[in-house]
Amino acid sequence: MADIDNFDCAVKACNLLRTIPVGDGEDSLWKYMKVDTRIGRQLDIHLN
Repeated sequence: MADIDNFDCAVKACNLLRTIPVGDGEDSLWKYMKVDTRIGRQLDIHLN
């Protein structure tokens, strides 16, 4: 999960995954990942 400030940052982060080769270089990391993003408010995690 990515905590992102705005839509443009989310696009740039996803495009970065498209440029990283894996294995013999025919596939990109994008093929093997799932990206969930939160745009706007900060993610708060409360630990008990």
